[in-house]
Amino acid sequence: MKHILPPLVGTVAAVLVLSACSDTKTPNDADFRKALEPVASDIFCRTIPIQRMSLNDDLTQPFPIIVPVAPVEGADPDDARSRTLIEEAARDGLLTRTELNALAKRADFTLPLTRQALISYTPTDRGKAYYRPVEAKTSSGMRAFPGVCAARGEIVDVVRWTDPADASGRTVSQVTFTYRGVEPLPGLPENVHSKITRPEERTVTLVRTNDGWDAL
Repeated sequence: MKHILPPLVGTVAAVLVLSACSDTKTPNDADFRKALEPVASDIFCRTIPIQRMSLNDDLTQPFPIIVPVAPVEGADPDDARSRTLIEEAARDGLLTRTELNALAKRADFTLPLTRQALISYTPTDRGKAYYRPVEAKTSSGMRAFPGVCAARGEIVDVVRWTDPADASGRTVSQVTFTYRGVEPLPGLPENVHSKITRPEERTVTLVRTNDGWDAL
């Protein structure tokens, strides 16, 4: 027994040292990939610039998209293009179009509710992959808006990363990855379709937290 014990102790010590060396804080492809997946997933998504109407003061729900039958006077030029976009999506079966007459007001405006003719657009089961909430920065913080996704972004490869370094008290790394779009939005022109599905490269900053790595 006295001859077996020293090697056994040495083996246990070696295992402990190896465990310490394989610290989960050490950068690796899998951890970076996990942090990059949400970034890649939404890379082809954009908010829909449209003048929405609200049936109440709750603006936390991006859908359904409710618009007046008659375009709002003085609305942003993108409003007309967005109305065409969602009308075509309804014809393609990606949104359910419902006409209603209800009390409503312009979203984000402090105005009384008035009864008016409206159109409501709600994503169908098939359309939920393309018409879904997209977060954007506002003066009061991040908020979800109705969005459209030309495709679902998919990571092709984590190409390279910089050694983690301190930046203003946080540990960060510049990570470069390639991505592509899969399951593109139906009806896209062929040149847009081919561009989306072609791998592209992008570099983002990731910050280390107590729960792994997150996009900055």
